[in-house]
Amino acid sequence: MARVVADWRDRRARFGQLLDCYRSGQMSEAQWQSHLADPGFKRWLNERAKAVGA
Repeated sequence: MARVVADWRDRRARFGQLLDCYRSGQMSEAQWQSHLADPGFKRWLNERAKAVGA
């Protein structure tokens, strides 16, 4: 169980880094779209948008 939680925390940290890179212009639109193809990332992004009221 601890391993699953650690893996999810690692993914969330990586997802946050991807979002930061996109927002800062370090990632092309094509790269961004390829990351959005990851269902886990897309789900995380949608949940984050709901949490901040976007």
